Amino acid sequence: MRKTVTLSLILWSVWSMTIHAEAVRNGNETALAYIEAADAKGRQAVLKRTSDMLHTFRYLRVTRIIKDQPEPGLYRIETIEPSSDMIVVLDVAKRKLSIELAATLVLGDCLNVQGRIRKIVDGAKDEPPRMLVESANLRFKDRSAPKAGAETLDEVDPRAVKTAK
Repeated sequence: MRKTVTLSLILWSVWSMTIHAEAVRNGNETALAYIEAADAKGRQAVLKRTSDMLHTFRYLRVTRIIKDQPEPGLYRIETIEPSSDMIVVLDVAKRKLSIELAATLVLGDCLNVQGRIRKIVDGAKDEPPRMLVESANLRFKDRSAPKAGAETLDEVDPRAVKTAK
């Protein structure tokens, strides 16, 4: 009996070490890399490297809110990514907190968002490219630009635990 328990514990610990969480990439840097790519081949390389991966975006400024898109009860939100001026279109996830936050948004608000980049389409002659982020999880209303110096999570996310000063 004791050998069985010991063997079970060893197998469980080895199995648990093999589980890995998915890496989360910086969506702001991806948008900037796409804009700064020298040619279409470079932009395709950026898209191929980052498509369908989880990205976190900060400082996305809301420019348009469309209710009941892509389906009833959901939101499609158009935003501007500040470092690249790329249009980032968010299809809000079917999560209660994301939908509740989307309902309170007004034009000019800034967001912290996590989601998967599905595609990037080059804009017309004078328009910036458009990035589609599906299943966008709206995390919280964000500030419009990075704070000078160190920033703690409780300064931007009201749900975060306050740090001792």
